Amino acid sequence: MKQMVVLAAACAVAGCLGTGPGEPSLGGDAARPAYRVNGVAYDSLAVMPIPDLDLRVGATRLRTDAYGRFSADVDSGYVTFQIFTPDYEPPHLAIPHIKRQFVTLRLRRYAPLVVAFQVLGDSVQATIVDLQGRKTIDRWLVSRVTLHRPVGSSIVLGTGMNWRVVDDFTYQARVAAAGIDSATWDVHDVTGFSVVSDCDLTGHCTVLRSGFQGGVGR
Repeated sequence: MKQMVVLAAACAVAGCLGTGPGEPSLGGDAARPAYRVNGVAYDSLAVMPIPDLDLRVGATRLRTDAYGRFSADVDSGYVTFQIFTPDYEPPHLAIPHIKRQFVTLRLRRYAPLVVAFQVLGDSVQATIVDLQGRKTIDRWLVSRVTLHRPVGSSIVLGTGMNWRVVDDFTYQARVAAAGIDSATWDVHDVTGFSVVSDCDLTGHCTVLRSGFQGGVGR
């Protein structure tokens, strides 16, 4: 009996009995702590939230709500952000996580948008905003407008438009035209991104499609 007690004690010291049930492992596969990241996605120039944005925060893919807000649990360490839309530049952002983190994603839009349209007697004029704020609209080679009339349509290239600089990111493009019903503007960025908008006589413009040439548009 004495020998059995001594043997059991020696085995416990040597570790041959192993760890008890339910004891935590001291190995390197322990789960990393998760933290909550909250934030909001904004259009950097329009200063408006971006609703329903397809976004990845760390390893979590989600969509922003109607107010551009998002929330995700992430591992400790650096948090990265990725967007899945052709309309905005990818955010180059990796931040160290801190407790109660709130992140504002200010995204730059690719699109050169027609924001106003006017019929001025024998001409039409579009106000075009480069929402990157970089003056990257291709005004000469590929941008064009299709003028629709009851008897048919005609195309005017950028070289046939009168371009006026309004400010650092806005142009006005004027085209001689009379008797039109509507105009379809196909405005290109020098990066190859384009936005096609249809404008009616009331001045209302609707984006028909956008995207990179040869790629998939919206």
